[in-house]
Amino acid sequence: MPKKKKPRVVVVYNHTGEDVYEKIKDVDPKSLSFKPEYDLDVATVIEEYDAIANAIRKEGYTVTTLNIEENIKPLVEILHKNPPDVVFNLIEHYKDDPKLEYLIAGLFIFLSLFKI
Repeated sequence: MPKKKKPRVVVVYNHTGEDVYEKIKDVDPKSLSFKPEYDLDVATVIEEYDAIANAIRKEGYTVTTLNIEENIKPLVEILHKNPPDVVFNLIEHYKDDPKLEYLIAGLFIFLSLFKI
């Protein structure tokens, strides 16, 4: 019996602008005016997205990451030209407006329903 192929996964996010975690990543705890209760371990936003993608890869899946920033066209193209089996949607806002987030999820549904 042929081995079943694992689904292809696209991890989609939209990181724009400055990463505030990048600024505090290398803070020396001794330089703080207080003693942190826990060890400081700060990951940047991109490092967190990469960690998610790498965890999925470790399970044997083929993973593509896509930062749409503020341009939805690359997302539509990848979904149209080479649709993945699974979309891991990490988009929390679009055009700096969290109220537009539902439109991205709606786009996934629309494209899958009509095989566009």
